[in-house]
Amino acid sequence: MIPTPSSGEPHPLTLTSKTAAIWLDKPDSSIRRDCRSGKYPGAIKGAEGWVIPLIALPATVQQRYMEERSPAQVAAPPVILPALPDMPLLDADALHLAYRRAPVKSKERADKLAAAVVDFEDLRAAGMSKGNAAAQIKGVYQVDNATLWRARSRIEGQPIELWAALLLPRYKGRAAEAELTPAAWDWIKSYYLNTSETPACVVIKEAKKEGRTRGWIFPSDKTITRRINALPATQYLLGRKGIEAFDASYPAAERDYLSYALHDTWVSDGRNFDVFCMWPDGTIARPFIVAWVDMRTRKIL
Repeated sequence: MIPTPSSGEPHPLTLTSKTAAIWLDKPDSSIRRDCRSGKYPGAIKGAEGWVIPLIALPATVQQRYMEERSPAQVAAPPVILPALPDMPLLDADALHLAYRRAPVKSKERADKLAAAVVDFEDLRAAGMSKGNAAAQIKGVYQVDNATLWRARSRIEGQPIELWAALLLPRYKGRAAEAELTPAAWDWIKSYYLNTSETPACVVIKEAKKEGRTRGWIFPSDKTITRRINALPATQYLLGRKGIEAFDASYPAAERDYLSYALHDTWVSDGRNFDVFCMWPDGTIARPFIVAWVDMRTRKIL
């Protein structure tokens, strides 16, 4: 089952430029050039090169790729998910920025309302009536029925990660937000999110130069810089610092040594001494020591 671009559903699969080149029967250099020009929406340049969402490739390529990966799907016709024409398209970047700028009390209230809606929907899914579910939510969150219904109406059909921002008091969006062509924004992100750490001012300058031939619309440099600075931290780390920095941002795994069996796991480490020695055979070299430790007893062998 392959969602089409019109459905608005994101596809979880991505391909490297080299893999995409094989499926598109084009040189890798041509694919990279197309990525730089913004031909494949959502393509980003990370530590390992260009990464392209499968959904950005032609529908025929998507179909062949999925059939190769899942033979059981060959006989099944592609399912086109219905679009939601009545659902307003929201500027997720503007929403996240509004949430970050909101006062602490406003964010706390929005978070509480979002949690109340989540719990209400969970209770309804478990079979509880609307009245009983609303009464339970009121007891836990001190949210009355009218407030709960307004909150549910405001976030209806929207991604859960946007609920808190949508539930900010008196949020009406940034009406004064200057227009930025989506293709131009994708181009800017593709060039900015690279491990060469190209300065934002250089990326913006090159984007405007590229946009002259494509008819792109740009706001002020200050507005573009603000949007760049509002990119998620994980996306910034992966794109600008690479996979090692991204992995290092997560806490190290911890394990209690009592969970190991005796002599079940051994670890070792070694190092060179900062001295030179003459060995019995006449060679002169720095000695190297290796130690082995049993994880359960923590005794050195």
